Amino acid sequence: MKLSDDFLRFCKSKIGKSIRYLTGKEGSNSYFKKWQLYAPTNILSFLEQGEGVNV
Repeated sequence: MKLSDDFLRFCKSKIGKSIRYLTGKEGSNSYFKKWQLYAPTNILSFLEQGEGVNV
């Protein structure tokens, strides 16, 4: 995804104690423990669709 390590460290430093859903409970079917985040299993396919994609 071409994100810098500094950016990822910054994001990780902002993670709270709550678990979050990227696209709502219905569409977020995979849990990413490192980020305390539920997201669609095929999340990377959204990147291939280009800009302006509503997730």
